[in-house]
Amino acid sequence: MKLMNTNMKIYFNKTCEKLKIVPKYINIHIKCTSEDAIKAKKGVETLWLNSEIKLVFSKKRVIVVDINNLETILS
Repeated sequence: MKLMNTNMKIYFNKTCEKLKIVPKYINIHIKCTSEDAIKAKKGVETLWLNSEIKLVFSKKRVIVVDINNLETILS
């Protein structure tokens, strides 16, 4: 079940990255509305999304290792 949820998170984040959509869980508030501030906000949002994808892939790797260890113990 954890692996399936992790795969769904990866799919969602990769789709958002491909379509250049910012998910609602990425909350960046900047009071200034200048062009530079908007560019900085966009850069921070993509950085956050990329780091989230890396985090979810590392969680998936840990889950897969745990599953493999469990399979070797049970066999």
